[in-house]
Amino acid sequence: MLERLTSTDVRLEVRPSHDFAPAPAIQRILSLRTPTYACDRGVDYRTPDDVIIEDDDGGDNMRFFSSSASLIDLAARVNIDKEVSIGCAGAVMAYAQRLTALDNGVLPETAGGVRISSVEVLNLNTVMFINSDTICSLQIFQDETHPNFHSTATRAKEGLSLFGILNFTVTRFGHQLLKSWFLRPLFSIPRIVERQDAVALFMQHENLEIATTIKTCLKKVKNIPNILTNLEMGKATLAEWRAIMEFAYQCLRIRNGVSSLANMQDVRIAREIITTFAADQLRRVCDIIHDIIDFDMSRIENRIVVKPTVDDALDELKRQYDSIEDLLRQTARRVALPLTPLLPPPYNTSPLEVIDTAYVPQLGFLVKVTLNPVTNEPVVIHQDWQFRFQTEGHAFFKAPEVVTLDEMYGDLYAIICDREIEIVHEAQVEVLKFSNLMIACCRVTAELDCVLSFAEAAIVYKYTRPTITEDNVIEIHQGRHPLYELNVPSFVENDTHIRGDRPRRSDHDDDETPSLVLLTGANFSGKSVYLKQVALIVYMSHIGCYVPASPGTAIGLTDKLLTRVKTRESVARDSSAFMCDLQQISLALQILTARSLLVVDEFGKGTNVVDGAGLLGALLEHVLTDDTENEGDGEGRRQRRCKALMATHFHELFDGDGALTLGGKSGAAAFMHMRVMVDKVDSSNGITYLYKLVPLGPCFLLRVANSIQARTRSFLLVIWHPVHILSVFPVLLRY
Repeated sequence: MLERLTSTDVRLEVRPSHDFAPAPAIQRILSLRTPTYACDRGVDYRTPDDVIIEDDDGGDNMRFFSSSASLIDLAARVNIDKEVSIGCAGAVMAYAQRLTALDNGVLPETAGGVRISSVEVLNLNTVMFINSDTICSLQIFQDETHPNFHSTATRAKEGLSLFGILNFTVTRFGHQLLKSWFLRPLFSIPRIVERQDAVALFMQHENLEIATTIKTCLKKVKNIPNILTNLEMGKATLAEWRAIMEFAYQCLRIRNGVSSLANMQDVRIAREIITTFAADQLRRVCDIIHDIIDFDMSRIENRIVVKPTVDDALDELKRQYDSIEDLLRQTARRVALPLTPLLPPPYNTSPLEVIDTAYVPQLGFLVKVTLNPVTNEPVVIHQDWQFRFQTEGHAFFKAPEVVTLDEMYGDLYAIICDREIEIVHEAQVEVLKFSNLMIACCRVTAELDCVLSFAEAAIVYKYTRPTITEDNVIEIHQGRHPLYELNVPSFVENDTHIRGDRPRRSDHDDDETPSLVLLTGANFSGKSVYLKQVALIVYMSHIGCYVPASPGTAIGLTDKLLTRVKTRESVARDSSAFMCDLQQISLALQILTARSLLVVDEFGKGTNVVDGAGLLGALLEHVLTDDTENEGDGEGRRQRRCKALMATHFHELFDGDGALTLGGKSGAAAFMHMRVMVDKVDSSNGITYLYKLVPLGPCFLLRVANSIQARTRSFLLVIWHPVHILSVFPVLLRY
């Protein structure tokens, strides 16, 4: 946690407790003037003391209610009795509003203010539970620090992680949405299938070319929400105006591309793009910006310039400004020729080279006189002239002749700029009328970017679509680890068959699918990789992604993904490594349900062998116990068998037939090991790892016992005869 908070892209700030008070938080939510969604609920809340406020746009369909009606409406949508959640939301809103009020505060000037468009309630019953230990153990995210210690990069580099290999997004908000998808796996079959259908749409052969075109369009989309915020504040730059126009144009291209997809009518995201991307309004945004702003001249003059023919008065001013050179030349002749007798030689031979007129914005028309290089004084000064300023080679004066020009033409450049600012402001007001449309387009575009990312990952890595079912099963055919397969020349595929919430086997029970798989085997034989592989496939299925497995893979809906794989030690935690392992197991056992998946790798290795084996045996007995078989034993929460995968080296738990010594509770468990091949002829060749999951039998246990005896003899031989250490070294490395 501390590593997250101290990373370069996060700012940690402690806020006072009164920011989290629930009563002010409710008022902050009501102050957002969120509409009373009467059209959604068919209910219109009103009380005698209400004050009805019309919408700013003057529409009749949108009204906002103050006083108790707004509170009743809010209470109908949000459980305001949850004071902790309400208080936290109010603290976040207060902080966001504080940032918005600052012109140049904590946020950089390019980031703009903070836009709060809506407040939504996140229902945790619709997401799969996954904690930070699971995220770390499965390498779902993996931040890498910048090689330069003094780097000021705002976002850490993503290392080798599941998010890193699946992230093919090309937009900023698409990247953010994909990260939220990874942090909130779905626990709803319709929503998961909806994402899978969208991914399948863009993977169809006839749609691949269109998907590539849409991806190209997305690459040209900028961070429109921040740009719109700058536009509202009047800080939009020329590049941001172009970005808005480009966004509207690319949305039109995306809409045209999606409308030509085959079988797009059955996919929600495609239908939503067609309905959300209002073609007429997007064209209107493009026309407003394209018809008003001259991007070429704006780049030259380093300001926003309005195109000709937009405003007749502005065109006349620009015509006068363009002809100012002739006017200055005529005025200079009228000023210089009468002063020729007053010029000293050799300046009197060319008075127009000594006396000239110039136009300086905000100062108007001026007379420019050359300075004498010896005295650094003007070569001539008329008594009616008023000195204004002096440069390195010239002095500037106000003369009666140029004062007349000021009165006639005024400050042309300033007048032109002011008029262009007015026109651009009118365009800004018109564009902002479509801000809600563009924000909605950004939301749909972000989802489209994520779907295309999953589709591209599935094509690149040869993933297949899993079947999400209500049955509490995990049926994986030829599963692969999504990260390890990218780092080895070849990867050995393995199957998985687990069923949770199954009662104790009986004589008439034909279902042999276990609820727990207990795995053992030699070190470096692939046990941990297999455990993580199954967990990652289940996880990927719940974010709507395709999985590294063969067709026919079926994943039952899983509400929690809990692991005890990696010990996260830190000096900030006042706990030993063994205590951290116990805390992870304790949390898992408290919240386990029949639909949960528990992955445990070598639990109990942090203490002595006897205690470690006892702890693992107790864990196995607890996981394999089905309290529903003893419904009369008491009241309270009854445990059902969850889906579990465990790996261990504690062979003391097995009897001679390869079953657990747990008093007959091994009926719902399967015992497997990672197959290895031992060269019995030449012991120097050691072990060949086959990385294949096979059932555990008595032959394996006999081989383990023989290996332990051989290892013991080798140790004794080294102790008695140290000279033989090289001859027994291969034996010591086998297990």
